[in-house]
Amino acid sequence: MVDPEKIRQKLKYLESSLAYLRKLAALSKDEFFGDFRNVDSAIHRLQTSIEAMARNDFCRGGLTRATSQHK
Repeated sequence: MVDPEKIRQKLKYLESSLAYLRKLAALSKDEFFGDFRNVDSAIHRLQTSIEAMARNDFCRGGLTRATSQHK
């Protein structure tokens, strides 16, 4: 069963991560690579965002069902 609150929490986290990644994307190449924390932060945000959605039962089951209906 899909838990709407869990979906909202995941979306909130994804929106927060996307906002942070946009700030990093606005840095120049030299600024971004000049501080190892920028690279580490970007990698961490991407990984945790993907993991957040991969652990979501809706994405595993709900999207699979939804996409199979459109074939």
